[in-house]
Amino acid sequence: MSDSDELLLAAIVKGDQQAMERFYRRHAGALSAFLQRTLHNPADIAEVINTVMLEVWHKGASFQGEARVRTWLFSMARFKAIDALRAKRRHEDQEDISLHEDLSCDCDLFAAASASQDAASVRTCVDALKAKLKEVVWLAFFEEMPYTEIAEVMQIPTGTVKTRMMQAKNLLMRCLANQ
Repeated sequence: MSDSDELLLAAIVKGDQQAMERFYRRHAGALSAFLQRTLHNPADIAEVINTVMLEVWHKGASFQGEARVRTWLFSMARFKAIDALRAKRRHEDQEDISLHEDLSCDCDLFAAASASQDAASVRTCVDALKAKLKEVVWLAFFEEMPYTEIAEVMQIPTGTVKTRMMQAKNLLMRCLANQ
């Protein structure tokens, strides 16, 4: 049986290197996939993951237990990625969501993706989304986080997560319809 993240973190705080190795192996892949949506550069992704893991090693005791360990970890990774982007003066499109766009959607994103039967089309459409929308889609569908956890990771209200998801679904439906 594998240790829970909480047990591993407790062991890490006590200096257990094997626990740190298990923790790293457990989360590095998911963090890498998550960070790829923001950083795009494998070297930058590796640097952020290592920075986050070093912070876990040195400051694991700062975990308060108010969220899941995984949520805390993704939140740290997100902020480290933002710091990395600022340091390199690379900026993603930060335009606010237009409140004038129709946000209603009577559609099923998965049905549209299944109907297209073309993963490349789905990837192209997801990649065309603004960074803020891609991040919500990634956390919801690929990391299977509920909206409340996404809100914690991104430090935005849950209602904003829902709005971004609605907008992303609408844009994806339009894009897939044109593929």
